[in-house]
Amino acid sequence: MAPIEGEERLRLLETEIERRLSERFAALREEFDRLRLESDRRWFGFLEKFNQDLKGVVPSELLSGEGAKFVERKGLVSAEAVRALDQAGTQVDVLHRFLDECRRYCSRAALLVARGGSIGAWKAVGFSQHGGDDEAVRQISIPLVEGGILSRVMTGTALRLHSSNEMSSMLRATRIADAVAIPMVVREKISGALYADVVLGDEDRFDADALGLLTFMAGLVVDRLASRKLKPAPALRVLESAKRAEPAGMWMDAGPAAPEAAETPQPSAPVVPPAPSEPSPSAPSHEEPAGGEPRFVAPEPGRPTSETSRRLSGPLAEATQGDERREEARRFARLLVSEIKLYNERAVLEGREHGNLYERLRDDIDRSRQMYEERIPQDVRTGTNYFYEELVQILADGRVEALGL
Repeated sequence: MAPIEGEERLRLLETEIERRLSERFAALREEFDRLRLESDRRWFGFLEKFNQDLKGVVPSELLSGEGAKFVERKGLVSAEAVRALDQAGTQVDVLHRFLDECRRYCSRAALLVARGGSIGAWKAVGFSQHGGDDEAVRQISIPLVEGGILSRVMTGTALRLHSSNEMSSMLRATRIADAVAIPMVVREKISGALYADVVLGDEDRFDADALGLLTFMAGLVVDRLASRKLKPAPALRVLESAKRAEPAGMWMDAGPAAPEAAETPQPSAPVVPPAPSEPSPSAPSHEEPAGGEPRFVAPEPGRPTSETSRRLSGPLAEATQGDERREEARRFARLLVSEIKLYNERAVLEGREHGNLYERLRDDIDRSRQMYEERIPQDVRTGTNYFYEELVQILADGRVEALGL
């Protein structure tokens, strides 16, 4: 037994050495890239002070003009990013797209929301790519301490965080070069906050102003979801070219036009009014297709009522008395959907790829949804749909279309 144990320990030691060397080499490469970029920037604008033609002496990208475009302006968000937010149909979809766009300007991002007396990550992105785990970050609960960083952010103060701040430590983020925490405002209330950071060696990617603008835009889009009628917003549509008007008579013959015979108006057919249809009830969570088999239907954003207009639902729901029951409902929904994923990993991967998760996992999803509705009281389920949110988050990996509903 001793030789076998010795060989196993040796193998583990070699694996650990290889891992550490790989991390060291990766850090060195990042540091060399950062130093090169810093050196290159020192040339920018320097040569303009001299009336000399130095083309061919220094790299062309360092000269003024077209080659200087590698220096990006900060605080710019593309029209495509705003269109992506505008085209989202639900709050969950807006927030998924929001975090995806944030990744353009940071290494890691997390949307923080209130959970009773603490703060948790509704979704985290980029942590798995930088030594962490996106799903593990979602399980973290950060207490709200009076005067602390989170408390200041959730009362409306945007903060730039140093590399060894307490919020990053609680989210298990490492190798931080810069970080921000930005409040998200919906209906003139702080409904959540964006945490975003950049890892060492990737500093040029970080743009705090762009992250702030995206957070502001996402809050506006969520605010307008229930009441908007024009979608997509006309101002954000791709501009169409207006055809130039042709001069009158351009295609007419030079000779005098023959008089046209007056057309005798034809009597129009009588319009038969459609038969009155019975008012249909609000859309249920099941539909009966032609075969009579029930089908799960994704919730659609409804028109605001006097009650829903006062209270925001979804992940950004305002913390109120009785949130313990809502948080219990969210945890139960997460448990049910996680169990579906655990026992159907191959079907989940294939369903994501082909956009038909519900078709492949219909029985499991319907059974879990029924368990959710039987356990969670109606008053908690009203105005929320945690089960659907977790389907999108866990099964569909944030892509609503992958469910195939």
